[in-house]
Amino acid sequence: MTNPYTAPGSVPEVDPETSIRRYPAWHGKPSAQEALSDSDIDILLRAHDNEACEAAGCALRLYLLDLRAQ
Repeated sequence: MTNPYTAPGSVPEVDPETSIRRYPAWHGKPSAQEALSDSDIDILLRAHDNEACEAAGCALRLYLLDLRAQ
């Protein structure tokens, strides 16, 4: 029997346009200041660096771009 609480080996791909509509909290600016490393910022930006996020004004994407510029 497998453990149902074990995370999958790879995260399933999510269509950015569907993601913005269904999961708006994934695209919001964090409410608490978290210390993010450069690699964390790069990983998150890769997930949010697409036309759908840019067109929707993804707050998380803008926040990450601002952090990268600092």
